[in-house]
Amino acid sequence: QGRREGHVEGAMAMRIQGPSAFGREGKARPLPRARAAAQEAKVEGKERLEKAKGVLACPVCFDALVPVEGNKNKLQCKSMESVQYEKNSKYWDLTVGSRSNGIYQDPNSRLWGVSTFQNPFVSYLYERGWRQGFASAGFPGADKELEMALRFFKDVEGGILLDVSCGSGLFTRRFIQSNAFSAVIGSDFSDTMLRETWERLEADRSIKVDDILLVRADVGRLPFQSASLDAIHAGAAIHCWPNPVAALAEVTRVLKPGGVFVGTTFLLPLAQVGEVVGDDKLRPFWSALRSTRPANQGINYWEEAELKDLCEMCGLVDFQKIRSNGFIMFSAKKPGGKQK
Repeated sequence: QGRREGHVEGAMAMRIQGPSAFGREGKARPLPRARAAAQEAKVEGKERLEKAKGVLACPVCFDALVPVEGNKNKLQCKSMESVQYEKNSKYWDLTVGSRSNGIYQDPNSRLWGVSTFQNPFVSYLYERGWRQGFASAGFPGADKELEMALRFFKDVEGGILLDVSCGSGLFTRRFIQSNAFSAVIGSDFSDTMLRETWERLEADRSIKVDDILLVRADVGRLPFQSASLDAIHAGAAIHCWPNPVAALAEVTRVLKPGGVFVGTTFLLPLAQVGEVVGDDKLRPFWSALRSTRPANQGINYWEEAELKDLCEMCGLVDFQKIRSNGFIMFSAKKPGGKQK
């Protein structure tokens, strides 16, 4: 649509301005106002990118990351200059493991919830049928979920949002397009998911991919400075996290006082019955069900009370939720900050 409007505007300018709208070779020149708007958008995009990069931290010590002089694709820890991290053509790898010589093998990488989403075939399929299958569990769909999440994020609009465990960028793109935040960062542990995110951002003409910060990150060791983010979103993610307690503690650490966390996940089987008769009535059944599952499965379905308890354990308050069948969206805040 933007291209069609540009052609119409150019044609109108040619009729009104005549030959002066053309250069020496007979090609249409951009009008001053169009050039100014394009330049303003370019500056704004770069400012958003720099604002996002300004909250990055060393995943080892959480000190700020600063540019390596003479190399725009490297960052170094402010307090340990020898600890450096590189950017490839698509994202910054800010995992501790990125500095490994390949000998150490992370045992968590073998968990189903981790290894599955590093498979390029799964990354390719995620928005080509995989995610749509969540509707059977009660997930209302990406557009509706975005609308619901933005209501929870109302008090922190205009701040920096992290879309953690962003997968294929399904919500990263939507948060960017919402214009509700001054900067949007996408992070995931999976290399193949981040590449899928980058390709989808590049294909979207409403987004300039070079102005978007993508980060490979371990949710249990988030490479962001303490109290630096206003909003964190984790869509259909927490059930795959190897250590949800460590991850939620990290969410609390990097949120500003008053910052908001919003997540979605799957509830345990028969959750819709529990919503009517009380989840506590089904707790013995759920306990028995969990005891039959392999300990290394790496997938965890939730009871609402567990999510609330987890948030409170990690210092988050004001737990709220929306439930539908086996779907739950929940929100909690970091204490403090100014309330709107």
